[in-house]
Amino acid sequence: MTLALSLMGIVLFLISKKFMLSAESGKALWSSYLEVPVDANLIGFMLGIATISQMATQNKYASITILGLILLMQISILIWKYSCSLMSERNGTVYFSNPKRIMMFTVLNVLLACSAIYLPIALLGAKP
Repeated sequence: MTLALSLMGIVLFLISKKFMLSAESGKALWSSYLEVPVDANLIGFMLGIATISQMATQNKYASITILGLILLMQISILIWKYSCSLMSERNGTVYFSNPKRIMMFTVLNVLLACSAIYLPIALLGAKP
């Protein structure tokens, strides 16, 4: 039950973040769209922390899982920053310097986010 409440709290935080802090136009709007996989990586990290805190006995993969989740989150942030650097805004119009590269890195970032959510489930036995 605690795991479900933790996930619900994270989801409510992300929803309120999108509605309260979202930009309305331009590069900031596109950056916030590209930020969604980074937020999903945060959910995977919090799922791992919540799972480890609920374990009665220590799992031998717990520390490796947390280090892996931190590494995935850092890679995801770097990909997001690089994707945002490929965009520019002039006179209210967003220009993409290399749209194929942005698309490729976004797909890679989504795959990293999915693996960050799957990692605690596979290695620690989390029940979402």
